[in-house]
Amino acid sequence: MGSYIYDFLNDSLILDTSLISRDYQGISEKRLVQELSRYRTFSIMQIPFVSYDIRDNQGKLSSTGSEFFANDLMLKRAALYMDQIVLPDPIFPFTMPPHEQSEVFSQMLGFKQDGSIDRVKLAFYANQIISLRPLVAGNYVKFYPHSYHSEPAIQIPGGYSEVGFADLLPESISKFFNQRANVSSLEKIPNGYMLCDDLFPCRGIGLSFEGDCRENVEIYNLFEQEIISMDDNTRTMLTKMVLPDTPPKVREFDNWVSQSINKSAYEYFKNTVNNVSLATSLNSSYSSTTQLESELLRKHFFSGDKSIQANTFDSVMKMELPFLQGVSSHDLMSIRQNDGEEFANFRRELESSLKELRYEKDPLIIRRKVEDIEHEIFESQVQKINTKLKNIKKVSFADLGIAAVGLSASIATSGASLLGTLAALAHGAKTYGDYREKVTENPAFFAWKLKNSAKPTSSLNADKVMPKSRTISGITVTHGDYVVTPKE
Repeated sequence: MGSYIYDFLNDSLILDTSLISRDYQGISEKRLVQELSRYRTFSIMQIPFVSYDIRDNQGKLSSTGSEFFANDLMLKRAALYMDQIVLPDPIFPFTMPPHEQSEVFSQMLGFKQDGSIDRVKLAFYANQIISLRPLVAGNYVKFYPHSYHSEPAIQIPGGYSEVGFADLLPESISKFFNQRANVSSLEKIPNGYMLCDDLFPCRGIGLSFEGDCRENVEIYNLFEQEIISMDDNTRTMLTKMVLPDTPPKVREFDNWVSQSINKSAYEYFKNTVNNVSLATSLNSSYSSTTQLESELLRKHFFSGDKSIQANTFDSVMKMELPFLQGVSSHDLMSIRQNDGEEFANFRRELESSLKELRYEKDPLIIRRKVEDIEHEIFESQVQKINTKLKNIKKVSFADLGIAAVGLSASIATSGASLLGTLAALAHGAKTYGDYREKVTENPAFFAWKLKNSAKPTSSLNADKVMPKSRTISGITVTHGDYVVTPKE
């Protein structure tokens, strides 16, 4: 069921390679929207079955990751230890129906959006799905429509706080975010806004947190309201939103920035809680891919000692393992499946070698010890296996010569000289026993087999990434609040 994404898309124009190569040029917007709408319906109907399939892992090591985990080298590293990785369905976000409030505010702010599908981005993720096929076929990667649980509400509520929402989070967590907040003013450019390098009184700001992904920027605009009518009986008020050309007063601006930081911190914290809760509901751990989220989880969610499994996974993800770039996804999955016992031995060796790091707090010491263990397993132990294999081959070739002489003598005398044959077979069994004992039972045999499957690579094989820009060309409205400025 982890391949539900292919059950639909394999016969869909979305994964048509000829269309992907030209960013779906020639397909009408109406046809593309219809196809995505069909996929949305299909995906939502599959959620109970996909959830059951992911949860039914029978004690296997499972983890959910963010969209940034869908990286070739990261997935290969994780495959050295984890049984299963659950990734967000990258196509599902494109299926979200038009959001009226977001469209209205986009037009109001001068974004020239026509509501059309971002075809370049869709083609990028379609290619990503195709590249992950071997990992899905190996029952390692599963997809789940994460974004379904975080889509904005149809009606955006307005908030109000006399303390600027400073009380939304415990003081320690609020301090954690405030110390990492980066706020920049926005400069209006054609068809969007650009983040400035500094902060000054204005009507638009971009807010992010140090350690988070660069493209995760919250946009805030400071509107003013004109009251059109009020009804005391129904307790309703009709207002008009206005975005003046003049900047606000410094005190009002400072209060607005502070409030915006508090709201962004709360939204980030809430999303992290939701991600961890979703992972728990899927009988999986949660894998963070940003420094900010990792620190938040470590300091305010899971402050105790790590489990052996969590520590091992975290340590493996810190390893460099450059040879993995030359190991194809198909070969990696084949080795995992065909050498299951050796894979299990290798994982036990990782746990044993890395378990003492659970009690270490110094990141520098952890890094050095991980490097030492990586070298021991993937270099020293692999070299020892190579040496043992050479010795076994030498013994095997010598025995082959003795067996050939014995068999030739038997044929020449036309007798049943089984003694030489039995001796050769017996020694052959001993050689195989040496192979099993000295090679395959070595915990690093799995690593040896992976390294031997690696092919030369170049920087041209690096993962393709979406281009990043400091230009903001569209928004999705998630919340709206009133700003309270204390009287002087």
